[in-house]
Amino acid sequence: MIPQKRIYLLLSVVISLLLAFSGVKGFSQGTDIKSGKKQQFYLGVNICPASTSIINNGSYTISRLISQKNNSIFFTVEAGYQLTKYFGLSTGIGYGTYLSNLSLAAYDNHYDTIDSDTPSETYTRYVTGTDIKELQKISFIDIPLIADIQIPFNDVFGIYLQTGVNFSVPVNKTYSSSGIFTYEGYYQVYDIHISDVPYEGFEVNYSSSDKGGLMIKSFSTELIASGGASFTIRNQLHFSLGVFYTRMLSDISEYTSSSSYRLSSLPDQMRSMMEGSTNVSLSAIGFKLGFRYYFK
Repeated sequence: MIPQKRIYLLLSVVISLLLAFSGVKGFSQGTDIKSGKKQQFYLGVNICPASTSIINNGSYTISRLISQKNNSIFFTVEAGYQLTKYFGLSTGIGYGTYLSNLSLAAYDNHYDTIDSDTPSETYTRYVTGTDIKELQKISFIDIPLIADIQIPFNDVFGIYLQTGVNFSVPVNKTYSSSGIFTYEGYYQVYDIHISDVPYEGFEVNYSSSDKGGLMIKSFSTELIASGGASFTIRNQLHFSLGVFYTRMLSDISEYTSSSSYRLSSLPDQMRSMMEGSTNVSLSAIGFKLGFRYYFK
């Protein structure tokens, strides 16, 4: 995970650079955007190491769910046009993966069901669990539409601000989960409590695990914002260093949560905790490294 204090430290460095470079006398570059040519087409690439989070909000049967951020990297290839010395628009294509580790210290549920061997008989099934963990992984192809503000101090150094939206399509959406569960039954008609009968599915302290696909909306929109310092390396080649933040603008889950959701009913059978959530949000925060080439 990228600690937020490191991001704040980077912002402090950027501010310090602004103060240091704002007094530096620039040199003339006739082909550079900052030397007066206002309209230019450019291509670029951005690499963004980030701390990502998948938040599974609310549940009828799950409480005290903990979501831990995880590290990932986002990539974007961009094409843009600088309309004026200070303002431009860009688009492109990107790829990013959100990862989150979910943990649940304890789970407790019970429900009435039918005996598989004797369909005419019903009983109450009790399921308890501990040390429950789940890794969720969702990857998107992104099409960004970005407003780009450039503020040059001289021909070498400036700052930039960007904001816009990503139009995001999921291409990978998986989960893997594990936990220690106990499955018990109570037959009210016989007043019998059954436990530790493995061949009947009544396991005690059984290590269950499962993996599968997540039901994610086929299209989502995402707010994206970034800012930092930009440098002219040579002629039309530019380098930028900053921070960025993204957040999905709406619930991405296609699950409909209900009180009948069961995290696990049988040994080696688990359902994603996302399925039991009322809504799911994504966010990421991290560093942004960029290279651009401006054409004459």
